[in-house]
Amino acid sequence: MQKNPSTYNFSQISGVRNVLFGIATLLIVAFHSVHLADASSFSFINKITAGFLYYGNIGVDIFLFLSGVGLYYSFSKNRNVKTFYLRRGIRLLPALLLVLAAHNGLLFLMKKITFVRFLSNTLLLSFFIDGDKGAWFFSLLIVLYLIYPALHKVLEKHRSGGLVAVCTGVSAVAIALFIFNRKRFNMYELALMRVYVFVFGAWMGKIIKDKVSVRRAPVLIACAGVILCGLFTLWYFRAWLDMNRYVIRLIYCPLAIAIVMLFSMLIPKKKNALNTALIWIGGLSCEVYLLYERIDYFLFKKVSPFFPKSDFSFLYYVLLFAFTLACAFLLSKGCGIVQKKLSEKLKI
Repeated sequence: MQKNPSTYNFSQISGVRNVLFGIATLLIVAFHSVHLADASSFSFINKITAGFLYYGNIGVDIFLFLSGVGLYYSFSKNRNVKTFYLRRGIRLLPALLLVLAAHNGLLFLMKKITFVRFLSNTLLLSFFIDGDKGAWFFSLLIVLYLIYPALHKVLEKHRSGGLVAVCTGVSAVAIALFIFNRKRFNMYELALMRVYVFVFGAWMGKIIKDKVSVRRAPVLIACAGVILCGLFTLWYFRAWLDMNRYVIRLIYCPLAIAIVMLFSMLIPKKKNALNTALIWIGGLSCEVYLLYERIDYFLFKKVSPFFPKSDFSFLYYVLLFAFTLACAFLLSKGCGIVQKKLSEKLKI
């Protein structure tokens, strides 16, 4: 618990970061459970699950915000750019390339994609070439890793001015694409609109690391207000937002930050079974995100005939998630061995 319950210390976000990664992972899994809305014969429950299908992808924004915070911590400890790139690459690439090569290899053998497509998908080039969204998140993540040292320097030196300048630059790119090349904008907005929340995470990293404290009540009221306004906007203007989904990504930025801050106040610091489970799931977030939808792609049509339709969705996705967690754990352990050997060899 806090020493002074009337104050909010931003370092609380760091204290529950792994729990929040677990929550973000569950939201993303729910979003990709495309038949979940059929899980119950009760319309009220279907409406709730349908809400997760529409807006569970805010888990991506929570993940990116926390990643921005984490990169600030990491780069502040060691500002060697080469070491930073090597560590990020060693952490991400073994599992990423293995899963993408296996998935796209199967698609190639099934004659669903060409060999050129196999290469572009596996090397994460398809999103940039034609907007293919199969691995868009990891394409974005690699770009963010590449630009982070420069971003860190700007935000560290200029703080608020740097934040405004970076967000203005992102906005200028988005507006230029929107006006002059709408096709490219529609291809890239899924990732481009998420850059803001990552930048805010990197900017807030210093505040969190420096353990800045403010009065708790105004923060609590502000977070609750942002969340309520955001949810109301998403509900009330849903029809229009469905036709302009880039606006949803913009709404997600303050909404995700408010959710992170609110949860950092509400999540107990003492370990319990739920926190422990969320921390474990959060530690496998990248692996789960990599595997869940790809396993679903190959299993759904094979398994669905064996389940009664009314009970199928919920049971199927519970089993799928359990199986994905097991595979993610094994993937993490296997790649962990590779990562350790690479780290020792490169002496980082």
